Amino acid sequence: MKIKLGSKELVPTSASVMRTITGISEFNCVIEWSPGKDKELDELIRPHSFANVEISILGEKIFTGYLYSRTPILSLSGNALTLGGFSKVYGLVMSNPRVQKEFLESSLLDISNEFCNIFGINVVSDGVDNEINEKFENEKIGAQDKIFAFLQNLARQRAILTSDDADGNLLYLIANTKKNSVGSIIEGKGAIVPMTDQFSANFDDTDVYQTYVAVNDSPYSWLLKDAPAISKDMRIKVPSFKTIVINSLEEGAGQKAVDLAHNQTIVKSLSMPMHAFTWKAPNGKLWRENTIVTVESPTLFIPDGYSFLISKVQYNLDSSGGETTDLIIAPPSLYSAGEVSEPWE
Repeated sequence: MKIKLGSKELVPTSASVMRTITGISEFNCVIEWSPGKDKELDELIRPHSFANVEISILGEKIFTGYLYSRTPILSLSGNALTLGGFSKVYGLVMSNPRVQKEFLESSLLDISNEFCNIFGINVVSDGVDNEINEKFENEKIGAQDKIFAFLQNLARQRAILTSDDADGNLLYLIANTKKNSVGSIIEGKGAIVPMTDQFSANFDDTDVYQTYVAVNDSPYSWLLKDAPAISKDMRIKVPSFKTIVINSLEEGAGQKAVDLAHNQTIVKSLSMPMHAFTWKAPNGKLWRENTIVTVESPTLFIPDGYSFLISKVQYNLDSSGGETTDLIIAPPSLYSAGEVSEPWE
């Protein structure tokens, strides 16, 4: 793992980098540090430096962002420093628009560019050019709303996801549900990719609902001819209800939003952690988010195997030099607005 802070390459004693398809990237690392020995490093790590950070693994860039936190440590064994940071998109996550603003006849690309230009980042489309160029009639962001959350909500109305790319730009994408699997994780002896000999998955039904309803908060929603936007999950036997609030005059926006919210609400209950003792997938390439992996596991009730979407990856470097990857996997259909398909059906 190569970590570059400003123009200086760090030698971490341990590190982790996380990437996800539903949020932004972040990193943490620990380095040995002797105050005053390296003036350039001291300047880069000082509070409020916001130094540039680039991280690559096996020659592939996976992170671009800024240094946001530093924790100096003094112990009997010497000085150390814990560093942490986020993608350049973090500015959108933490910031408000300063004033309430209304967008008329504007596309998601138009709205995103207006904010991204302030933070010096670009808007990138991964196969969703049509969706981000389709215009909204009227959208409003409040003065205290978070910009990234506002853009995420607009993206949900187009049934697309919001993330960041390796260069720290805002990324819109759809879940990969059709590409070939990067390989198989097989429980037990002779596994193609070794897993930990102990793992667990929590299938939790406490945060899933039988009925999902969209409420349009636009003062002009009465102009729409849409039927009430409702999504039902009859696999949930106990009556329960969840309301999704949108602000849109787009025909069908409510149904798109409620269908995607329905699927994403049950992501938590059906997502599973996996641990691989390598940074490489079975196909020899780096483990990556938004790729497909096949899992065969009697313990997870899938002895015959099932192809899951990798929604999150975390690359780890431990103090002994071990290179591991933590994955979060889920049925691919959970990240789309279509019908949910599960391996246990």
